[in-house]
Amino acid sequence: MQLGATVAITRAFGYRATPTALLAGAAMDAGTHAAIDRGAVLLWPAKKTGETAYIEHCRAARVDDDGKATSELTGPGSAWMELDAALHRSIGIAAAAVTTWLTTRQQGDIRDGEREVNEPAPRRVHAVSVPRVRQP
Repeated sequence: MQLGATVAITRAFGYRATPTALLAGAAMDAGTHAAIDRGAVLLWPAKKTGETAYIEHCRAARVDDDGKATSELTGPGSAWMELDAALHRSIGIAAAAVTTWLTTRQQGDIRDGEREVNEPAPRRVHAVSVPRVRQP
């Protein structure tokens, strides 16, 4: 669905992204999405920098069917979810940048099938009437 939306939006603005560029961006987004959602990607840098306190402190409070309150490390309302969402947004922006770079690198900035941006505009020759001088 995301790939279809990308094609529709770029076409609406008159641009054509190459299939290679679209697939590269989608693969980057999908591959990292799976890794991020497993959780290790979020914990690894926090553990390496010694900054796990935010993740451990900001937990989500839940009340089960019996009325017992519990806290969750992951899930909506937790620091984990905020970091997860921020990382997904960052990866999405990076994937869009890669798609844009590959498209413009491969075929230039093609708009509606016209000339490349770096190509000089065609010269237009206008007919100008020049009065003839009569020779004696």
